[in-house]
Parts: sequence; C-alpha cells; structure tokens
Amino acid sequence: MAFWPDIVSNLLPGFALLITCTSLIFLIAMKKASGGFIIAFYTLRAMDLLLGLSLFYAGFHGILLSVYSEQNEQIPPIKCLFTAAHLHFWLFTDSAQILLLTLLCVDQFISVVWTKRHKEFSEYYFNTAFIIILLLFSFISFIPAWINPILLSENSTIKISSFCSMQDVFGQFYYNIQLEIRKWFPIGCIICLFIILIILFSLQLIQKGHFKWSDNNKQSTKLFILILCRIILFTIYIHIPILELPLIMKIILPNYYNNKLNTKSNISIIPNEQKFLQEILIRIWQSLLIGLLEPILDIIFIPQFPAEIFSFFNLNKMKRTWQSVDDPPRQNQIVGSSGFDIFGSFHSITGNIIGEAGIPMELNADIQRSLKFFIRIYQSFYDF
Repeated sequence: MAFWPDIVSNLLPGFALLITCTSLIFLIAMKKASGGFIIAFYTLRAMDLLLGLSLFYAGFHGILLSVYSEQNEQIPPIKCLFTAAHLHFWLFTDSAQILLLTLLCVDQFISVVWTKRHKEFSEYYFNTAFIIILLLFSFISFIPAWINPILLSENSTIKISSFCSMQDVFGQFYYNIQLEIRKWFPIGCIICLFIILIILFSLQLIQKGHFKWSDNNKQSTKLFILILCRIILFTIYIHIPILELPLIMKIILPNYYNNKLNTKSNISIIPNEQKFLQEILIRIWQSLLIGLLEPILDIIFIPQFPAEIFSFFNLNKMKRTWQSVDDPPRQNQIVGSSGFDIFGSFHSITGNIIGEAGIPMELNADIQRSLKFFIRIYQSFYDF
C-alpha cells in the first residue's frame, strides 16, 4: 500500500488543479450565455469542475491517511461512505455525463430527422428544469452502490483498506457493471453519430446539397464535431488506463505478474491492495484530457466562448476617472485662436511669461477679455 499515498499526494492534486481551473474559467466566462445546447455543455463543464474538486479531496484524503494512520489499517466498508466522499462525486459525475451526452446525441438525431420541428422540440429539453431533472436521475446510481456496504455493515469481521477503493466499497460486481457501461457507452454514441451522419449525407444527396438541417448549418456542423470530440475523449480516458494497467502492474509487482497474469489483462485476480490503480488511472487521464483539450475544443467550436473570454479578461482594463494625491497636477489649458495658451501654467519650467500674472499674447490682443481676466491682471500688479 505504500505506493498509494505517493500517487495521491503527488499526482491527483496537480491534475485536479488543471481540470478545475479550465472548467472554472469556462463557467465564469459563459455564465451569461444561454439558449440551446449551451446549457447542456455548461452543465458538462460543471461536472468537470466537480470532478476536479473531488480529486483534490481524494488527494488530501490519501495524504492524511498516509501521515496519521497505520499503513495496513482496516475499516468497515460502510465507514468509507463518510470518509471517502470523492467516490460519491465520481459516481454522480459519471452518471450525469452519460445522461448529458445521450441528450446531445438525441438532439442531433432530431435535428436531422425532424429538421422543421427541431427548434420546437429542443425547447422542451434544453432548459433549466429538464437539466435539473436529468441531474436528479444521476443520483439513482447511488442506490445499488450503497447496497454492498450497508449489507456488509452487519458483519463486523469484514474490513477493507482505509484508502477505500471503489471495488472494495461498492463491491466488485457493481464496479464491473459500472465500468462496462463506461467502456461501451461512448462506442455506442459514436455509432449513433455515425448513423446520423449517413442520414445527413443521404438527405444532402437527395436535395443536391441544399438540405438545411438547422437555421445555421455551419454552426450545427461545429456542434456535431464538438459532441463527437467529447465522446472520443470519453473513450480514450476509459480504455487507455485499462490497457496500460497490466504494464503498470508488471512494474509494481513483477513476480506476481509473471506468475499469475502472464500477458493477459485479468483484472479480477489483481491483488486487492492494487485494484484502486485502475480507477485512479482513469481519473488522471480524464482530468488530463478534459483539462488540456476541452478548452481548445470550446474555443474552436463554440462561437460565444472566445468573445466571452476576451470580455472576461478585459473587465478591469477601464480608464481611471479619479485622481490620486500622488498624481502630477493636471494642465488645464485654454487655447486661443492662434493655438497658444493665453494663460500659461504655474508649473511651467520656462517661467510664467504670459500666465495669470503676465500679459496676453499680442496675436490675441483684438479678442475681448472678460472682466475676470482684467481683475486677475490687476491683482497680479497689486501683489507685485
């Protein structure tokens, strides 16, 4: 178990900072944007922010355990429901992301098949109330997850590592189902988008390239590509950790790997104290890909985002309208028709030749002066 605190303390907080910052910038910059698919992507980025915060918690949770607890401390599984709060965030964000991406794929299908009524239909699901209902459905994943630790709480002899891996807390059976859903869901979405693309090309051929599947075909194409890219990222950060886990296990436990696993990736017989590595690798890849690539995709495919970012970072670049006591005095000049200041300045380094104590320019001698002007001249001679 000595390998776990090192990963938590050194890797998780760093990746958490990456995805948290990029998600927070998007949420702040796009807080005034509304309408259509933006609300779905805004919620997706909010889920990314929750993931980043959960990784911070997971990191500090591991650090505290490595410092203040024994290396092989064992606790009941139900206790992990309270100490390992990041596991609940992971379940919630995974479920919410699956539902939101499903909604976006369905929206793309409607926009192609029922083009004329797409705008009418989208108003029913691209709104705050529907998104909240969708998020509430995400909590349903907690019900089967809590069954295992609650049932095991009656048996005081069953204890697991205090680091609380998902497999140990929620049970290997539930974890395998949840992992299979995450593995095959993005592939199903890609197939669905591919079918939509075939339908779209067929309609374009039938109408000789004049098929209008939205009010703005160019923007709809960008949205389609953005959804596809997000699903591809989903596929990558799920499958790469599963493929690379045997290699990492071979490095960590070479003797066990050579004797038991050979060259096959059989997760079920990996030692219990190392099972957590699979989920940790998934979260690291998820935060890395979403944190680095998602902002680039948003800039390219969401037209409002670059303008909102520019506006956000220029909020404080306003002209100052007040004057500090440390500022040099302002030069209030009155320019005559000749282009010269007829009163000069008390702060002129060349002397006050034609200032308030001087005489007017001869080029402006024919211009009538106010009574105040002659009073100032009189006071100047009187003071002299």
